[in-house]
Amino acid sequence: MKHCTKARMARSGGAALGLLVPAALFLPMLSGAATAAVPDGDRASWLMHSSQEATDWLSAFFDALAQTPAAISQAFAWGGDSSAWLLVLLTSAGLLAAAALLAFGARKAVAGMFAARAPKPLLWLVYTLTFLLVGVGLHLLLPTTTRVRSIAFAVFLIATVLAAISGIIAGVLRRRRSAERTPICVRAALSVAGIGYFLLILMRISGASLPSHAVVAAALWIVLAVLAVWCIHHLTRLHPPVANEQTGFDDPVYFLLSAHSRWFYYTVLTLITATTLFRIIRFEYLAFAEGTLALLTLGALPALVSLLPDHKTLSSDNGPWRATLIRCGRLVLLICFGLLLAWLLEINLMSMTSDRFGERAARILIDIGIAAALGFLFWQIASTFLNILMARPPIPDAAPHGHVHRASRIQTFVPLLRALVLCFILGATGMIILAAMGVDIGPLLAGAGIFGIAIGFGSQALVKDVISGLFYLSDDAFRIGEYIEIGSVKGTVEGISIRSLKLRHPRGALFTVPFGDIGIVNNQSRDFTIIKLEFLVDFDTDLRLAKKTVREISAEIAQEPELAEAMLEPLKFQGVRRMEPYGMVVGVKFTARPGQQFVVRRETYALIRDRFAKAGIRFARPEVRVGGGQAHDPDVLAAASTVIEGVVTPPKPK
Repeated sequence: MKHCTKARMARSGGAALGLLVPAALFLPMLSGAATAAVPDGDRASWLMHSSQEATDWLSAFFDALAQTPAAISQAFAWGGDSSAWLLVLLTSAGLLAAAALLAFGARKAVAGMFAARAPKPLLWLVYTLTFLLVGVGLHLLLPTTTRVRSIAFAVFLIATVLAAISGIIAGVLRRRRSAERTPICVRAALSVAGIGYFLLILMRISGASLPSHAVVAAALWIVLAVLAVWCIHHLTRLHPPVANEQTGFDDPVYFLLSAHSRWFYYTVLTLITATTLFRIIRFEYLAFAEGTLALLTLGALPALVSLLPDHKTLSSDNGPWRATLIRCGRLVLLICFGLLLAWLLEINLMSMTSDRFGERAARILIDIGIAAALGFLFWQIASTFLNILMARPPIPDAAPHGHVHRASRIQTFVPLLRALVLCFILGATGMIILAAMGVDIGPLLAGAGIFGIAIGFGSQALVKDVISGLFYLSDDAFRIGEYIEIGSVKGTVEGISIRSLKLRHPRGALFTVPFGDIGIVNNQSRDFTIIKLEFLVDFDTDLRLAKKTVREISAEIAQEPELAEAMLEPLKFQGVRRMEPYGMVVGVKFTARPGQQFVVRRETYALIRDRFAKAGIRFARPEVRVGGGQAHDPDVLAAASTVIEGVVTPPKPK
């Protein structure tokens, strides 16, 4: 349930991040287009003016539907009759075939220069450049008219660009082991884009009317958008979803651009489609071409991200800073994608300073995005630094037994420091976001200060706990994993928060102790532990024999690897400590590593019982002896016995 909740939170965060850029780009375009021609002193009538302008555009667009077939015929007539177009096709095919043949030869020659296998990117680059240069050279040598040569060369360039894009896509898919060839949906979309671009250029050169040009561009754009939806659906099915949805918190950009977040691409595609269609209806010549480039940019985004290591590779990498740089690089890549998309859609982000609703909302969204991105970058850097501190190898202290302290102390401090840094970053980011939304944070900060003073007076115990905890941690009184005693409470330190610590009792109970109530701390997990054992033996025990037996037990313990590793000093006989009514109390002691003294003590008890019994050393037991007083005369005892028997034994009947 906890993982499902985190997954839903990550998905919601990804949704907010995915909708931020489209909303920020689309709002100012609508409001800016509607109010561009409205005088500054007459902003109140911008809605009426924009409605009239949109009506005029739509009327002109639909009036041009009947003129579109004639405009297309005019465009093809500009290129010549059917024989001229046949010559164009033959010339274009000849250019492509000759360039491909020579480029293949150049690629084979370069591949032969390498003893091993030549790099595929180098071979692709050699093939593409040779193909392009050969085509340009042959174009200049064609013995045809200038118009036919120009049209054939335009077809050649468009085919070259489409082939290069298709090759790049196929290479990326092979690298991700998704497919060996470019999918048919991608090739269909590239073909429609190339044919549409060629037709629109031909219509513009032939002098076709602007509304007819817009009608053809709109029809081609709708077909291209449908193919783009097909491409997104097909390509996202080739990649499995994120294996661990917890990566949405560690690397939100990777989570956003993975196959599990398909809706992001549909959202951006909707933005590109609506914006381009809006610009086409406004009779902009370059709307179709720039929209096509925007679609190519959207397709290149996951391809570029795939070139970076995935989350599983980063988690198994030994370089934490490398992983952080790659995560930050993904974020920078997403920001650059948004800026490039805005440039292609002709949205000027720097001019969003007016008081219009759309641009004001867009400016707020952009400020929120910048604040969130900076907060993410600072958190990545701080989190990586804290992880390095946690993973730092232990450094031996100058203690005589060479025990380790520093790593454990850092592990105690880092969780508290991580919480403080996270609260600071979230607070600062929240303040910046509120300021971007137009909230005056000055009174808010002043009120927070007064509220903090009120809390300080009203909750002195809480302040005492926090301050006491800081001093206890700075004094290194305890660490996570140590066994301590605080008054009547004892256990292993399991966790430390900002105001309390949690102790796990050996029987399983969990105690939460506020720092202000700790007082004296008895830490039994530092450096070493001295264990003293006492035994009650008879008064006639040979102490020299007992000392020799203890030495033999110590030597036997030293031969056990597990027990020897736990021992810091061997078992020693301490002689008689005191006298008891029933025997002598003798003692032994040993020094063990913290936390391992219980195992050694258990084995020591067992060995002393067995070895003392074998050596004839008896443990004293309480005995009750009844004293009879002075000795009596035998005759008196016999007479008393006779009397007792006479009383006890009744006379026999006669």
